[in-house]
Amino acid sequence: MKKNNRNAPEQSKSKKSSPTRLSATLLFYLCVSACFFLANYLTGTTMALNWSGLAIYMPVLFGLFYLGYLLALKLFYQFGYHPRPEPVELGGYRATLSLPVFIAVTPEFASLRRAISRRVRFLQLLFNLIKLIFLLALIYEVGYLLQHLTNYIQIGFLAVVAILIFAINPILIWFFKRLFRLDVIAKEYGRPLFNNKLLRS
Repeated sequence: MKKNNRNAPEQSKSKKSSPTRLSATLLFYLCVSACFFLANYLTGTTMALNWSGLAIYMPVLFGLFYLGYLLALKLFYQFGYHPRPEPVELGGYRATLSLPVFIAVTPEFASLRRAISRRVRFLQLLFNLIKLIFLLALIYEVGYLLQHLTNYIQIGFLAVVAILIFAINPILIWFFKRLFRLDVIAKEYGRPLFNNKLLRS
């Protein structure tokens, strides 16, 4: 009976807050779209990289967009919203699109983040930086291969690079957990939130 009493207010509370979460999610999509168009403008018009080839244009475009994306996440957290761990999947079984859905930051989640030590905060920043460097290198390789596709071997290599782009996040999570003795205490749209590994007796 106690379990039901606890769940009832939580369910009613989540129903009341769903319109706010939806508006925050739609606003985030607008911000990210603006980041993409701004990054495209800076890359193509301000930097005049339209004629430099895909190998240069694509990494610069992605780097500017990714920095804007991280800044948008930071700003939304300051206003009390963050992505839930699971994305919403759009599309069929052959092709799906994963999109973040925002929820309100709970006091428990806020205290969880405040409890993270400076060492782990530095490692979190290092994780994001290494991930960005790897992604830029892989996207550069994709752009180069798209410009010089001449045989099936290069097409196969392009497929391998594309798979690595999607696999880099779980690979780096596995590496950081074991090298720095960390636990993943939460996730935000696939992005890990680290803390020190608890010693278990």
